[in-house]
Amino acid sequence: MKIADKLADLWLLAIHSRLGNQEATAGYRKHRRWLEAMDLEKFPTAVMIRDAIEEWCLYGSTILREEIT
Repeated sequence: MKIADKLADLWLLAIHSRLGNQEATAGYRKHRRWLEAMDLEKFPTAVMIRDAIEEWCLYGSTILREEIT
């Protein structure tokens, strides 16, 4: 459950970070480091979600754009 909570927090912080909230950016980096320190390779779905959040944070969401059009 702890991993799921951290992923949910990471997603929320990513959203606020993209909106320009510097405190959220710091929190995002903290949660990202925490998740990197864990051995998530045992949980492939968690890795997929973490990587999807990271990609969205860096490049935006092509998935959401595809669903809208």
